[in-house]
Amino acid sequence: MFTSTLFADGGALPAGGAGSRGVSVAFYPQSPTSVGSVHITGPTLEDPPRLVPGYLSTVHDWYLTIAAFARAREILATEPFASAMTETFPAAAVVDPEDVLQYVLTHGFNQDAVGTCALGPDGVVDDELRVRGTDRLRVADASVMPRLPTLNTEAASRAVGWSAGDVLRNANRRSR
Repeated sequence: MFTSTLFADGGALPAGGAGSRGVSVAFYPQSPTSVGSVHITGPTLEDPPRLVPGYLSTVHDWYLTIAAFARAREILATEPFASAMTETFPAAAVVDPEDVLQYVLTHGFNQDAVGTCALGPDGVVDDELRVRGTDRLRVADASVMPRLPTLNTEAASRAVGWSAGDVLRNANRRSR
C-alpha cells in the first residue's frame, strides 16, 4: 500500500497540520500462517479479554515479511521514486532479517484479525452463526472466518453479513 502522508519530526503533527510531505509504504503477508488467540480473564463482562495477536509467530510469515520489506525497498530504489524521495523510517540501518522483523513488530503491523469465533464443526460458531453453548447469540463479522482471506476482509465480511440476513430471515420463518 502506497499512501501520501504528512510527517512531523519526533511524533505528532503540530497544530494546524504543518509537517513534511512524504509517502508511507505498508505491506503484510498474504495467506499468513501465524495464529493469535483471545482468552477470557474472569467471570464478568467487566473482566477485559487477554488478546494474544501472534503476529509473525511462524517462520513462513517471517520469510514473507522480510521478502516484502526488501521488495518495497527495491521498488522505491527505481525511478522515478529514487530521485524524488529519501528513506526516513526505518532508515538504511535496518537491514538484517532480525532487525526487519523487530522493526515491523515494534513500529506497526497491519493485519486483519479473523477467526476468534471461527465457523465450522470444530469452531465457536455453527453454520447458522449461533455461538455454541449460548442461547440467542449469533456472530456475523470477520471473526467467523476460520482463516484470513488472501485479499482484504471487506468483501468477505459483507458476504458474512449477507448470509446472516438469510440465516435470520429463515430462522424467523421457521419460528412462525
